[in-house]
Amino acid sequence: MHCGLVFVLFMGFLLVLEAFKNDKCGGNIRISSPSYLTSPGYPISYPPTQRCVWVISAPGPHQRILINFNPHFDLEDRECKYDYVEVRDGVDENGQLVGKYCGKIAPSAVVSSGNQLFIKFVSDYETHGAGFSIRYEIFKTEYSRI
Repeated sequence: MHCGLVFVLFMGFLLVLEAFKNDKCGGNIRISSPSYLTSPGYPISYPPTQRCVWVISAPGPHQRILINFNPHFDLEDRECKYDYVEVRDGVDENGQLVGKYCGKIAPSAVVSSGNQLFIKFVSDYETHGAGFSIRYEIFKTEYSRI
């Protein structure tokens, strides 16, 4: 019985390590088809002291981007001072702020005003949660189909 429990705990530990190994903390994403980006460790737990930046780009200059947050959203909720995910139009921190999110309620869908979105995830050294998952795709409009 004891050996079985140790084996189960060890396998769980390996799964957690594998999850952390496969996570990318930031990067440039050019949309070719709908896909996902996640905070490191999602859905188990994000590690402390993270600063991840993603720039999502639609291939066409007149295309816009649609992102949807998975309902399983869990970031430390202290007025978004310590752990948060931030979304901005454009390619950097100078872009128009769309929203800064934390807590346990997933944000509403976001549509970019241009063909690029800047997403930043920050965590401090203490409290942490499951994190977030974002599905991104090209937002279909009449203009983007021309």
